[in-house]
Amino acid sequence: MGSGTGIWAKFIVEWFDTDVIGIEPSTGMRSRATQTRRHSRVHYVGGAAEHLPLRDASCGAVWMSTVVHHFADLHAAAREARRVLRDGGPVLIRQSFSGRHDGILWTGFFPSALRLAEQRHPTIETVIEAFTKAGFRHHEVREVSQIAAADLHEYVQRTATRSDSTLELISDEEFERGLEELRNLAENSPSEPVVATLDMLVVT
Repeated sequence: MGSGTGIWAKFIVEWFDTDVIGIEPSTGMRSRATQTRRHSRVHYVGGAAEHLPLRDASCGAVWMSTVVHHFADLHAAAREARRVLRDGGPVLIRQSFSGRHDGILWTGFFPSALRLAEQRHPTIETVIEAFTKAGFRHHEVREVSQIAAADLHEYVQRTATRSDSTLELISDEEFERGLEELRNLAENSPSEPVVATLDMLVVT
């Protein structure tokens, strides 16, 4: 759900030897996915989380990566996930939740963006409540880490693209100021990978 340009869809096929349906409302994102991450076992389909174009009990698992804050109706999305999943199928929600952004380095350099993220992203309790009401029975939360960049210089370059939607919402002045602080940190730090840590909420 919210497959974007297909990064996770292609990985999931390769890692788990399974078919994947990528649900993505953006025509542009789907177009890019089919151009750059085409795979015979991945099917990109237009649709929203609140109205999945899938049959009842047609899926073995649902994967959501940093998308729940974009849902117009979290409770409707949870009910749809319950509808399309077979009994016992998990929903895996990889997300930075409100109040839990410490594992993302850039949030310490753009105060307004951090405040916006706290407002835009739901709390983990809110998401658990929505899925519990939809009929999911239990959950666990674990931290998941990944290498965000090979070093701070690469991290600065990636941050400079403003690919995170929250960074697009702050002023250019604050963005450039925070980016310069990141550059200074990169110049005065040892060369080592930059790790980002998010939460993984699992419900079944």
